[in-house]
Amino acid sequence: MKNEPIELSRRKILLGVGTVGAAGAGAGLGTSALFSDTERFSNNTITAGKLDLHVGWETVYDGPGDVQVDDGTLDGEPALLVDLGDLKPGDTGRWTFCFDVVDNPAYLWLGGALTADAEVDQTEPEAAADLTDGSIGTRVGELGDAIEATLAYDNGPTITDGSLKSVVEELQFGVPLDGDGDTEGRSCYPTGGGHCVELEWTLPLDVGNEVQSDSVGFGIQFFAQQCRNNDGTTNPTLDAVVPAGGSIQTAVDGASAGDVIGIAPGTFTEQVVVDEAITLVGAGQGATVVQSPSSLASRFSRSGDSNYPVVSLETDGAQLWNLTVDGDRRGSGHEAFIGVGAYNAAAHVSGVEVTNVTEDPFSGVQHGLGIFAYTDDGVDRSAVVDGCHVHDYQKVGVIGEGAGLDLCVFDSTVTGVGPTDEIGQNGIQVSDVAQAAIVGNTVTDNYYTPSSESAGIIVFGSDEVLVDRNVLEDNNNGLGALGAGPTTARRNNVVGNDTGALGLSSPSVDVTGNWWGAADGPSASTLYSGGDTDPVTGETADGSGDAVYDVHWDPYATSPFDL
Repeated sequence: MKNEPIELSRRKILLGVGTVGAAGAGAGLGTSALFSDTERFSNNTITAGKLDLHVGWETVYDGPGDVQVDDGTLDGEPALLVDLGDLKPGDTGRWTFCFDVVDNPAYLWLGGALTADAEVDQTEPEAAADLTDGSIGTRVGELGDAIEATLAYDNGPTITDGSLKSVVEELQFGVPLDGDGDTEGRSCYPTGGGHCVELEWTLPLDVGNEVQSDSVGFGIQFFAQQCRNNDGTTNPTLDAVVPAGGSIQTAVDGASAGDVIGIAPGTFTEQVVVDEAITLVGAGQGATVVQSPSSLASRFSRSGDSNYPVVSLETDGAQLWNLTVDGDRRGSGHEAFIGVGAYNAAAHVSGVEVTNVTEDPFSGVQHGLGIFAYTDDGVDRSAVVDGCHVHDYQKVGVIGEGAGLDLCVFDSTVTGVGPTDEIGQNGIQVSDVAQAAIVGNTVTDNYYTPSSESAGIIVFGSDEVLVDRNVLEDNNNGLGALGAGPTTARRNNVVGNDTGALGLSSPSVDVTGNWWGAADGPSASTLYSGGDTDPVTGETADGSGDAVYDVHWDPYATSPFDL
């Protein structure tokens, strides 16, 4: 594991500076000058106090050989805290940070960010276990997800835990630290004291070959704010904050490329258009809600139809994090209704809930897209959907379309309305993109009762599509490929679908190594005649699991995957 430097910085906040001039006093009585006195106060100065944060650090690494320990103190200059180039399953470590606040008690904040999450290279064992070889999209390595991490106060409560990737991403938009965890509320860090913070990590022994040669990099920063005249609520990782009752669009219009705009809890009824490379971050799903107004402006055209997104990301580098986008069932009167649109944009949508992107009442009109990444300029770019929850859409949960587009959908939940005779829904749709990686998702309940027209994941055209480690359950078709290019699916749990995998006019659909819901493998389709013989091995699908049709399915997994 080779990491970027972990940068620790200080912020100095000075008091007011002033001077007091000399003061003189004299006394006399008439003109007799019988008494004379002079008092002088000279060279008076008032010096501002100072705030300086020193961070003492210690690293402990328990790997091969002796336990390695290192320590030091940071005072304004970045440092490389860890650089492990040969991490092995079972290795553990701990990073401890203790604080020396000089002269003035301070509120402390902790920030962080991933700087790399890469495949780097693939050995033959890793290639057999991991489809994502780093050629599609961004941040496709598995090491950050595999390392288990806990951030906590020393001998105190846990701040956050999970994978190393999730812990660092939680720090991205600032986490306040408490100088005294034994008291109610948040306390300042006193001068020369306060609780230390520890980040413990381990690479489990049972990790698979998929992490071989991967790397994860990250940075950490600590921020100090003087307690006097501050209440500790100003988040130093944000460039601006939209308060409840404010306008997100006004903040966006006033921002510059690279800015991070926080959005307070509350419901904001407005259409938001992001045409700068900025990041919008809410207070969490359900806490910060961007709700569709009754009337939306069209932001782009596709196949002659005007598209009306509630949130529209329209430039490379635009990001949307940690909030809910609520279509409020305002689809009627909008030709193509969308929750989050990414138009000609290398955009990142993470930790976002998208809901109610339908007409009212729910109908069979062929629109209502939860998240739609669309390009029509032919430029190569990646759109990333990560850790999202998309539900109550009318037609498609997540869709990518356009030449040059790499669509990456990771660790998300996409849920249709279940059996319906209104419309044939699709969970994740890939349409004529350059490449797609669909990894770690749960896609369920896309089911059209009149005919088998819905799919958990459906692929049209496209040059290369990888489907890995997903759960596809209770759909008409778990995976469907229609006129598709090379499509490969591995280590997916495909259960409870009428057809587990369906290939129509798609000669290169490789779905070997998946769990079909039964130890004896997939069954033959009852909806389509023929197509039950594996075109490569000649085996017949005569098991009791989900059906397969006209795809390469043999060999298959005999037990479900722990996803």
